[in-house]
Amino acid sequence: MISEHENVALVKSPWTEELRTLISLVEDSLLVACPFVKHFATNLILSALSQPVRSSIHMGLITDLRPDSCLASGMDLAALSELGKGFRRFELIHLPSTHAKVYVADC
Repeated sequence: MISEHENVALVKSPWTEELRTLISLVEDSLLVACPFVKHFATNLILSALSQPVRSSIHMGLITDLRPDSCLASGMDLAALSELGKGFRRFELIHLPSTHAKVYVADC
């Protein structure tokens, strides 16, 4: 961790376990902004939350769904589909040129 202010933390690599911990604490909503979705991230999110929790929280994903992004193998559409099917309340938001990687929980 490189900086912390109230409930905001900036995390540097390796970040996998800290992200898994953050996700496992979600009670109401999870918002993820990232340019690409891959199986690694989908599996990390789904494995960090039990099925009963996933059926009760709202999962929002902001990403770039432009065809060139998908065709360049940056976006794994099967992983994206798996993530959407894993949550009863899933919202997919297309934001062209998304580059940030941000995870927000229960804010």
